[in-house]
Amino acid sequence: MTDQLPPFSFCHSPEQPRRKSQNLNFADGYPEVRDPEKRKKERMALLENMKDYNYEGGACGDCNINTDTPTPKWLKYDRQVLRFFCYFKEPVNERREENFRVRRCTIYFYLEDGSMHISEPREDNSGIVQGTFLKRHKVPKHGGGYIGISNFKVGSDITVYERTFRICSCDTFTKRYFMKRCYEIGKEEDFPDGPVSSFRETLQRHRLKHHKDFANRQFLENDGKVLRFFAVWDDRFSVYGDRHPYVLHYFLADDTIEILEINERNSGRHNFPMLLKRNRLPRELPSDLLAMLGFMVEICFYMTVMNSQGIIIKKNGELLMTCWSQLMSRNLHQYCQEWKCLPIMALARTLIQCKIVLCFSSRMAEDETHKVSPPDRGRLFVFKFFLSDDTISIYEPPTRNSGIVSGKFLSREAAPKKPCTNKRYQPSDMIVGAKLVIHDRLFELLQADEWTLKYMETHPDEFPLSDYENVVKKVESFLSKMPEDGLHHLKMNLPTTANDPTGKLTAIDQLSPLLTRAGLKLTKQELVTLDRHASKGQEKDVPDIQTLFFKIVSKSMKSSVWGANKGLASLPPQ
Repeated sequence: MTDQLPPFSFCHSPEQPRRKSQNLNFADGYPEVRDPEKRKKERMALLENMKDYNYEGGACGDCNINTDTPTPKWLKYDRQVLRFFCYFKEPVNERREENFRVRRCTIYFYLEDGSMHISEPREDNSGIVQGTFLKRHKVPKHGGGYIGISNFKVGSDITVYERTFRICSCDTFTKRYFMKRCYEIGKEEDFPDGPVSSFRETLQRHRLKHHKDFANRQFLENDGKVLRFFAVWDDRFSVYGDRHPYVLHYFLADDTIEILEINERNSGRHNFPMLLKRNRLPRELPSDLLAMLGFMVEICFYMTVMNSQGIIIKKNGELLMTCWSQLMSRNLHQYCQEWKCLPIMALARTLIQCKIVLCFSSRMAEDETHKVSPPDRGRLFVFKFFLSDDTISIYEPPTRNSGIVSGKFLSREAAPKKPCTNKRYQPSDMIVGAKLVIHDRLFELLQADEWTLKYMETHPDEFPLSDYENVVKKVESFLSKMPEDGLHHLKMNLPTTANDPTGKLTAIDQLSPLLTRAGLKLTKQELVTLDRHASKGQEKDVPDIQTLFFKIVSKSMKSSVWGANKGLASLPPQ
């Protein structure tokens, strides 16, 4: 009975597709009706010309052949890149170790659009800006057109923007692609060694028995090496206590430690990322730090591995203190072996002067033993001296169209030693106009910022050239010994603002050569001290340094005339 019901008694033929093409179009701004038969012929002709697009074994090759539609190039070669390993030789001038440098690069050729880009692998401590050597685009050839697959061959040269690269090898995918399309691959070659590599090999053959130790040796040998320990703080003996897991990282490069918290799910605690910030961790701190500033007590820091039962520290054969392996009063299970000590006076100085930095603008200077190349003469630097640990750093601000990579010129390090002496540069050596030898380069301090000048003026014992009273006494003492005609000549030749209508020369630049010719040798820091005192208006009717010198010279002339008259009055009458 059910087979005779109406829904089961009718049999319909399968539905046929009702495709209708779009024949309405706009051409050059005018509406038109396209012929369907003409469009079909054009499509078949296009399919006949693009048979090479369809390849066997492709992701959609069978589908495209069955549907009579060509595969777009961007889809056919999607994420298919040919990779070639090459190098080029860069000339190096004025170096004894090498006259050229071999720089290895990788060429990436994209099949989807024929573009390419070149990258250079980064090397540690190379001193060269590496990374993306050429951005991705279609590179034109010398004779016209663009560089294609036919221009690449292992063991041959390829020229990109007047720079010749030697192709040594390629990856496996590139080899298979060339073999499938019957392209000539070429013969692989080895990368040549540069002169520096050969020079280093000769040095390794003749090893010295005693190596000179240097300050950055630990950093250079252990940079990037980190020891990781899994620690547990057992706090179950306190109220609501529990076992807290941590990860301890020990950095071998500078003997610093950081402790990270392991955040567990549903623990009920806040997700703090870090328990201890990266720094040097003392094994034991004095109970009263400020009261012990006058005593040379040594603080020991954790270094590499230390026994968990504790270690006895000795100084000159005498017992100094016993340090136990407790980090921040928590039982962290880790191991240490060696240790270093730091005087407490140095620690106190670091705490007091941790944020005091003397900042100057500087440039490269010349003398009999130091020369400056023409490109380096216009470079300006920011010179910083850190009072907390007597370290320096040099930074080069960016300059447009200079062709010089700006940024960190000298990383923060201990102040170098003075030439022909065994003493390092001190804060008293940091004055305006001083010339410092830093790694065989002569730097001249041009100006100081306002905060640095104020700090110098408030500490005259450490910076005597910034003491106004001492500088004035020095000038008056010299002028008192000059003859009257010399004082008159100096007074008449004192510069004013009208002497330099362009305004390019400052008052200090105008006064310095005049005082030098007169025999009065004042440093640039002393002239800055006088100029700042006069510009502050602390004395009446003294607005600038020219007026200040005019007043001092006039006072000396009056004293000279008064002394001469007093001498004449003391003579007996004839």
